[in-house]
Amino acid sequence: MDSLCMNIRHYRKQRGWTQAYLAGEMDISRSTIAKWENAQLYPSLQDFVKLCEIYQVSMDKLYGKAEQNTPFLKEFQHIYKNHYSNEIEQLVKVLKKYPKLQENLYTFIFKNDNGSRSRVHFLTKVLKTIIEE
Repeated sequence: MDSLCMNIRHYRKQRGWTQAYLAGEMDISRSTIAKWENAQLYPSLQDFVKLCEIYQVSMDKLYGKAEQNTPFLKEFQHIYKNHYSNEIEQLVKVLKKYPKLQENLYTFIFKNDNGSRSRVHFLTKVLKTIIEE
């Protein structure tokens, strides 16, 4: 599934909306939203712009191309700079996609227990498991 489809679902769920609610806001059918989220159909340019307005995100962000340089990502990359691998790169991609997860992990790791490597290592394993599932 591509970033756009995942982001349409992510931002909808982040707001606690159902597909039916978003469809009502968009003035389209619920099945169209489901098809967007499952990569069976892509929104028209007009619908894409309307999604950005409803979600209040940039086109780049909804499309999945926005880069975020949060303190958590910078620290995470710094800690693992000598061990940076494809797995770590995948973790960073997941973290870029879910800013709220970043905030929570940043607080958990770096604002408690002085950011011990054992906590970072543990969370790396947890996130790796999430990616693989």
